[in-house]
Amino acid sequence: MGDLKTDIEARYTAICSQVDEATGSDREDEALRAAFAELAALMIAYRYREGGEGARDALAAALSRDQGRSAHRISLAERARALLAETR
Repeated sequence: MGDLKTDIEARYTAICSQVDEATGSDREDEALRAAFAELAALMIAYRYREGGEGARDALAAALSRDQGRSAHRISLAERARALLAETR
């Protein structure tokens, strides 16, 4: 990824199209969940890269939390971490 903000904006447009295409179908809920998860991971990665206050701590906490495990939270944090690795 070159410019992360531009990449996020382009990806957002593509995600909106995918959600629009799924509207009214049996894939609508799945498409919305996937879109929200991807957008959240992109936002976490962007805030982390920009040195957003608390973003580093939130990402570390999501990756290391033992109690109240949430596969969705860990997956989201892992996605954000993978995006960060791509931009280095």
